Amino acid sequence: MDLTGISALTTNSSAISTDQSELIQNYDQFLQILTAQLQNQSPLEPMDANAFTDQLVQFSSVEQAIKTNDSLQSLIALSASNEATSMVGYLGQHITAEGSATTLQNGSATWHFDASDYASETQVTIRNAAGTIVFSDEGSLEPGESNYVWNGATNDGGTAPDGLYSITVEARDADGSLVDVSTAISGKVTGVDFKTFPSALLVGSTRVPITSLTAVELGS
Repeated sequence: MDLTGISALTTNSSAISTDQSELIQNYDQFLQILTAQLQNQSPLEPMDANAFTDQLVQFSSVEQAIKTNDSLQSLIALSASNEATSMVGYLGQHITAEGSATTLQNGSATWHFDASDYASETQVTIRNAAGTIVFSDEGSLEPGESNYVWNGATNDGGTAPDGLYSITVEARDADGSLVDVSTAISGKVTGVDFKTFPSALLVGSTRVPITSLTAVELGS
């Protein structure tokens, strides 16, 4: 199991802590200036009441900003903690998610198709992580859900190494009209990647955004 980039969860909180320190420093400077003004004002010409009121309003606004900042930092920390707990709970579970990229592992990669209609002519194209076509296939496709399993065979008669591959499907019916085919991937969650936002589950080397999940099953 892999948990990467957990420190990234604290990035926003750290940034807010820095901003808060600067805000408190400005707040302290404001108090010092206001106190100095009160101590040094002339008894015969006291500070203008309106100006004093304006400064008190500014004082209150700065104080409120600091309190708001504290609350925001607490909410971000709580959100990060909840996200981490939620994501880690997927470890070892078998998931299905929308997507076209999956991992070829031990000479096998599986995609799930969902065709809106029968396709008499279907062109399947598989590309490696660099975008180079490594395998092409033709056939027909029944309406509804089906699985497509690739054994790593390449167009030049070789075998593709394990790694990340993506698939595209072009399907047409007997009249030559395009048939809509959605693709999905599945596999066991082996890790969680916190380095980016939003965080992602790892199925082998495949990053799966939590928002793309369509099913979760107990791991075997």
